Amino acid sequence: MTCGGPSAPELAVVFERVLDQALACGPVQDALDRAPDGAVDREQLRLRAVRARTAIAAAAEAEYRDYARLLPTSCAPTADPAAGQAGARRALPPPAVLLPGVSAVVAAAFLLTGYGLRAFDGHPYMGDGFLTAGLLIGALAVGAAVADVVWLWATGPAGPADTADTADTAADRARQRWERALLERGVVPFLLGLVEAAPAGEQAPKGVS
Repeated sequence: MTCGGPSAPELAVVFERVLDQALACGPVQDALDRAPDGAVDREQLRLRAVRARTAIAAAAEAEYRDYARLLPTSCAPTADPAAGQAGARRALPPPAVLLPGVSAVVAAAFLLTGYGLRAFDGHPYMGDGFLTAGLLIGALAVGAAVADVVWLWATGPAGPADTADTADTAADRARQRWERALLERGVVPFLLGLVEAAPAGEQAPKGVS
């Protein structure tokens, strides 16, 4: 897929593929079988179709514009994969980020104070109070951290990657519609018209459009 729309070589490849499909399809094969001997053959049809490619492609112009509009418009280099995956994760809300860290710091302070009071102050009941508060706040910090991990796991990759996948799928569908329109409204009618217009018993000159 090219940037800003299909390139000329890509258009030529698509046209050749659609032309092969058209030459092998039932209606064209039947028309060639019914044509008088020497009136026209597959190679003459191919040559005339290639010469008239621009006119034939106009039959699917609307589908082509839809496809080209869905193609990337720039060729910016892809970011580092690790950075892209990190950026694709949805950021945690600020309170969810701060709560585990702040709670852990406060819990550590209460626990240290509690142990200090029990060891040196002579008022073990006060130290016990600080220890209990520290343990409760520590449990809160652990719970908040677990909740953050679960939230990240549940949300998974964020929108940008999903949006890119959706855009690729839409472009693929648009390309299929364009190629089908090019086949059904462009190449096949053109080939059938050539077969019907070929004079009986007179081979169409090669290279004449």
